Amino acid sequence: MNKETLKVLNASGVETSCEILNEFNLQETGKKYVVYTLNEENESGMIKIYVAEKAIDGTLKSIESDDEWIRLKQVLKEMARGE
Repeated sequence: MNKETLKVLNASGVETSCEILNEFNLQETGKKYVVYTLNEENESGMIKIYVAEKAIDGTLKSIESDDEWIRLKQVLKEMARGE
C-alpha cells in the first residue's frame, strides 16, 4: 500500500516529507483538515500527529482558534475510537 505524503516546513524552516493519516471536512467550520505525522516519537514513545487546515489551493494553515482546536480534538478522539 502506498502511503500518501506531503511536504511541510519543519520548525527550522527545512522542507520535509510527512505521511498523511487522514483528511476530513468539518461541517461546523466549512473547512477541510489534514491529519499528518513526521513519524517522530514524543517522550512517552507515542507517534506525534499534527492537524492543519487545508486551503483550497492545497496549502496548510495553522489552527488559531481555541474553539476550533477543541472541536478538532473531539474529532481526533472519535477517529481513535473508530467512530
